[in-house]
Amino acid sequence: MNLILVGFMGSGKTTVSTLLGEALQQPVYDLDDEVEKAACKPIPQIFADDGEASFRDLEHSALKEVVKRRQGILATGGGTPVAERNQRLLEHAQAPVILLTASPAETTRRLGDGEGRPLASKLTPAELADLQDARRPAYDRCADLTIRTDKLSPTAVTKLIIAFLRITKTKVPKVAFLVVGRNHLYDRGKANGINTHKNAIIAAFINYITYIYLFFTRE
Repeated sequence: MNLILVGFMGSGKTTVSTLLGEALQQPVYDLDDEVEKAACKPIPQIFADDGEASFRDLEHSALKEVVKRRQGILATGGGTPVAERNQRLLEHAQAPVILLTASPAETTRRLGDGEGRPLASKLTPAELADLQDARRPAYDRCADLTIRTDKLSPTAVTKLIIAFLRITKTKVPKVAFLVVGRNHLYDRGKANGINTHKNAIIAAFINYITYIYLFFTRE
């Protein structure tokens, strides 16, 4: 894999992965699609017939297989990083792991009635927000870069990720930012959960260069 996207449902993983695939001329893989191919039925039917535990087993098997592929952009499912066995696969992947986030209010707006999403369709906005908060630590453990997408178009998110890839060239040691809008990038230097001076400097440098890149390529 060249790049892996993680994040809660409605964060934009599928849309952004498609744009990245087009921009980088790489194949795009959606983990939910891989699960459906393996099960020969849609995800809502897997949940209805076999339950969530069966789905998660299929998801793990699909992830284990896909991350071995040499090229491509992978969009994972919203719950993929929650299981420790999946976290280990993502943490040891040779590709950068990008976390896309959105506020609970924006997530609720994007999901609408939750059609086609077995978990979302059963949750109230408050329950959805609680689930989002519960999953956040698992997402953070896997992520090399975190992008807050509320005020960014999918195209802008794509440009940020491409800038990050061009600047770093290789996978950096768990350096992350929180991007809250087109003109605001806030440093969150992080190295395996421990803030360090070295990683803060790296994050600040990438932050600055990414800001310049985004300014001159703005829509």
